[in-house]
Amino acid sequence: MYRLLTCITDEHIPGLLALNGLIGLATAYTLFALMADARRGPLPPTRYRLARQLVVGVAAGGGMWSTHVLGMLAYDPAGISFGFEAASMALAFGLGILLVCGTLAIARSPRAGAPALAAALLALGFAGLHVLGLEGTVVPGRVVWDLPLAAAAVAAGTGLSALAMTLGLRRTGLPARLAASVLLTLGICGMHVLALAAATVVPDAGVVVPALIVPREAAAWCVAAACALLLHLAAHSLVADARAAALEVALERLRGLTEAAFEGIAICRDGAVLDVNPSFCGLVGRSAASLRGESLDALTEPGSPPLRAACGTGEDPRSVETLLRRAGGAVPVEVRAKPWRDGTYVLAVNSLREQREADQRLRQIAVRDLATGLPNRVAFDAALRTQITACVRSNAAFALHRIDLDRFKDINVVIGHAAADQVLATLAKRLVQGVESGTLDRVFRLGDDEFAVIQVGTGPQRSPEAVALQIVEHLSAPVVVADRQVPVSVSVGIAVWPEDGSGAEMLLRRSGLALDRAKLDGGSRHCRFDESLVGAIEARRALQADLAEGLRADAFSVVYLPVVSFATRGVVGHEALLRWRHPVLGEIPPSRFIPLAEASGAIVDLGRFVLREACRAAVSWEGAPLVCVNVSGVQLRTDEIVTLVDATLAETGLPPQRLQLDVTETILIDDRHRIAQRLEALRRRGIRVALDDFGKGLSSLQLPRDIPFDAVKLDVSVIRSLLVPREQRGVVEAMIRLLHQLGRVIVAEGVETKEQWDVLQRAGCDFAQGSLFGTPRPAPITGDVLLESLPQVTRLADHARRRQG
Repeated sequence: MYRLLTCITDEHIPGLLALNGLIGLATAYTLFALMADARRGPLPPTRYRLARQLVVGVAAGGGMWSTHVLGMLAYDPAGISFGFEAASMALAFGLGILLVCGTLAIARSPRAGAPALAAALLALGFAGLHVLGLEGTVVPGRVVWDLPLAAAAVAAGTGLSALAMTLGLRRTGLPARLAASVLLTLGICGMHVLALAAATVVPDAGVVVPALIVPREAAAWCVAAACALLLHLAAHSLVADARAAALEVALERLRGLTEAAFEGIAICRDGAVLDVNPSFCGLVGRSAASLRGESLDALTEPGSPPLRAACGTGEDPRSVETLLRRAGGAVPVEVRAKPWRDGTYVLAVNSLREQREADQRLRQIAVRDLATGLPNRVAFDAALRTQITACVRSNAAFALHRIDLDRFKDINVVIGHAAADQVLATLAKRLVQGVESGTLDRVFRLGDDEFAVIQVGTGPQRSPEAVALQIVEHLSAPVVVADRQVPVSVSVGIAVWPEDGSGAEMLLRRSGLALDRAKLDGGSRHCRFDESLVGAIEARRALQADLAEGLRADAFSVVYLPVVSFATRGVVGHEALLRWRHPVLGEIPPSRFIPLAEASGAIVDLGRFVLREACRAAVSWEGAPLVCVNVSGVQLRTDEIVTLVDATLAETGLPPQRLQLDVTETILIDDRHRIAQRLEALRRRGIRVALDDFGKGLSSLQLPRDIPFDAVKLDVSVIRSLLVPREQRGVVEAMIRLLHQLGRVIVAEGVETKEQWDVLQRAGCDFAQGSLFGTPRPAPITGDVLLESLPQVTRLADHARRRQG
């Protein structure tokens, strides 16, 4: 230990010794930085790799050699001058270069034992370099070695060097690199100092000093040159480390962006995959490891455009649609490619599956009705024209059936729009099952409650009339919605190609004429087009034009139907009914001209006429009976109805309490709230309001409960059902009791027989009207004609004939 201290303090120049430590530290740090750079990133081409290793070896190996030479220059024992043998110095310099090159080559190897082997090589090389360097030092005397101390020098140098190499190669980061550099520097300097402390120079005049030696000054210049190269390389290493760190951050950021991207990204070169992101793996259903090195052509379905088709020339990305191969089925994709560098392309792959599915859904929506699932009007127009073209070529015929649900507005009112849609869906299923089964017929929904059937093939076995009758019967069964039976019926209009029309528009129009005729005849039936329907339409138009002329010519009159009390069998009022005597056609029934008047708007003038005539006549009636006037929906939808009634009552002098306005429930379909407000305004004036035709179609007790009608008039269909089995009669009786509980007065319409009178009387009905009491008359019935017991008469007309003798 004393020898070691004296060697450091007395036999070395302190400044040079410290400089030697700094150079050793720079050498070690540069070496570890270059080795880390060698292990990072892809392999460069061979010629560049060898040239780079040679440059690094010269610089780092020269740095190691410089630590030894500078250490010797710092050694200054008293009375001894020495030099360096040129051959030994050159051999030590070459050993340092080979040592670094070999260490870098081993450090790049991916094998597990590469770091340990590189550490052992560097440690042993350091020891050999220092031993060789000491042997090449020329002194005028003999060198006597302290073998234990020399062994300690070799052990300390190799041990610290091996530890430094292990740490520097196995750990990354700046702290580990600095620690490894300090350990390697201690190993270099420790080996040098311990080796010089183990050597003692004994002057000997007999030792011949060779002529070819390198003076200490020349050696210093060599050290300076090596240090300059080393410092340059160290600076380059620091810059490279900064760039590598920045590149690592950028690559990590880029990796994060590519992994987070929804589109698939693949990097390829020479038609092979280099790398992919997770989205691309998801598209093809394979892992990234299995895709690296895969041919681009193997990733697409046979017959589809290859992925490399997107790798065109130029900077502008091309777009190619193709099918990616996948185990669960091909995936439609859109591929764009852009050149990156060195023949490398970046492919951006977007899945088109969702877009294709959305397009398919849009196409289905465009030609498919959502509520029923049937083809819609767009599909029908195309199918009709296609069918005409096919029949022209084959010289065949086909039939068009237009189907309309009777009183669909009533269904909407009673059960609501959502439930009405369920009714339509059920009817659509019935049509498909009953019409299309075993045939080439096709079913469509044209809109609202209208359907169409294209009947392919007609003949004696399947005549259009037989198919239409089948449709009417098949669709007429009640539909169950929310545990409620909804009665339905349909009307069908038929037109046959080419007999009834050669073009699509004409065929559609004429089937519509036939449908209108079926509905005018009462519905729940079918009608085939014939030329007489065209005349009927012209007649309807002419009749519609005659309405206005009839008002001006006083062709309309008012007749009265009595309303009889069940309690007293006396007349309590009269219903005013409109009649039209045409100058050519004679008496026209209201069922024929009222719909025309409503369609043309003439119903407003007719309603004003009936109201004025009925009120004027009622003023002079004996006993002050009630007068009942029907009000159309067109009148109630206008704000003038209240003003009209007020003006009429003021003009005629009829008390409001003697006027009753009869409204049908269909009036309340479209704007129930506003019409109910107008009815309530009339009731506040003392005018009575009655709900007419209750029980027709799909009447609901909800309506008389929500709107405070004074009276409810039971429809003729309800009265006729009283003569059917007891179950149906019980339903009517229960309905009468419920209406009474709501505080409504009940009027039975269409009472025709004594039996109906008796049943209604037992059921608790309040009033009746119908042909049992005679036909409507221009003047009301007066007197005591109904005071005689009804069991003795069937009709009022028979009673009148008996009194006249």
